[in-house]
Amino acid sequence: MIIYVDDTEVLLDASRVLLFFVASLLFSLANGIFKIKRIHTALRFIIHYILCVFAFAACFMLPVSPDASTMLVGIVIFSVIYFVIAALVALFRSRYKSKKEETSEYKSQFSKK
Repeated sequence: MIIYVDDTEVLLDASRVLLFFVASLLFSLANGIFKIKRIHTALRFIIHYILCVFAFAACFMLPVSPDASTMLVGIVIFSVIYFVIAALVALFRSRYKSKKEETSEYKSQFSKK
């Protein structure tokens, strides 16, 4: 993979490309947590958040070797984006769930004779 930075050509080495693969596996593992119904929903959400933050920090932030304040700002920005998306998903899921309950199967209340 080649990236152009300030008219210079930078070739991503195999370890950086491998980090994208590791990040995708970690995000996939985090998404798989939501399929485990034996765990309480709040705990699944917390585990998902922790895994996503770890994947972001370990695979995208650490290879760049930022200083501590830059790392903290990156994690805070990631967290804000994460919680905004999570709130939108929760909103749409609750709307869909209430709509689904409203349109339940029709049951006749009057018997035909």
